[in-house]
Amino acid sequence: MKFCLLSLLALVPVLSQASTLCHLEETWLAGCELRNDKVVSFCADKKGLTTYRYGKPNNIELTITERQLGTMKTLSEGYSRGAASEYQAQNGRYTYTYTDGLYGSNDAAYLLMELNHRGFEISGLTENTLSHHTVDKSLTVSHDSKGELANIKCDDDSHFYGEPVGRSEYIHILRNVTDKYRLPLTDVPPQCQSDAAPCVGLYEDFNRDFIFVQFQSIDQSSFVNDKAYLIKMATGDISQVTVKNLSSSDEALMKPLLHLTVDAKQYVVSLENEIR
Repeated sequence: MKFCLLSLLALVPVLSQASTLCHLEETWLAGCELRNDKVVSFCADKKGLTTYRYGKPNNIELTITERQLGTMKTLSEGYSRGAASEYQAQNGRYTYTYTDGLYGSNDAAYLLMELNHRGFEISGLTENTLSHHTVDKSLTVSHDSKGELANIKCDDDSHFYGEPVGRSEYIHILRNVTDKYRLPLTDVPPQCQSDAAPCVGLYEDFNRDFIFVQFQSIDQSSFVNDKAYLIKMATGDISQVTVKNLSSSDEALMKPLLHLTVDAKQYVVSLENEIR
């Protein structure tokens, strides 16, 4: 099935002057404001040649213009549940790759259906409030012998869960604080196979900014069995996360805790268990 052109047009952002480094006589092709407060832009001049720029409007740090028409755009595809494009700029042994993808997902529908099946209802979560698509927008810097050096996500990327590049740049809001901010994880209820209601682990942070939902195994729930999701309540974005099962013969010494890590812009960058 072909991706609807009107849907694609609806995704084209309304750019402010601060969010593009293109000149007035150029046509903006792709780019975004990055989470490091810089801007990446791919711009076409009147002859059709594409130029890559990186930096800020008052301080452009790098400019690369393609030597051959159309060589910077390396991917453009549309399909029934999304679309993706990719631009690349080469500077010696360094490659700058900008990706812009919209990916369809059934996670939201299945999550709501499974919560209903197990007798749970979370206030504020509906088909209309949960995100059915994931926006994947970022700039990747790589070296031909050293590999990937950095991956900088766009401000409007909805992948709010993922490991940070530089851990020192981030704050840990659930570490070294009172238990008010901690989310204890419980063991799998022994009656889980016979009674659906206890088979959901539901944890909220104290501001209800994020909700963590963990589905224990029950029959006829293969899509979400043993899976966990983190939900960003402000936007409805959901992200599947991995939570390792922790066990010990001495339960008093092994109490797993869920720790949420966010960066300075309140993007979630990690979700992990910790033993205390």
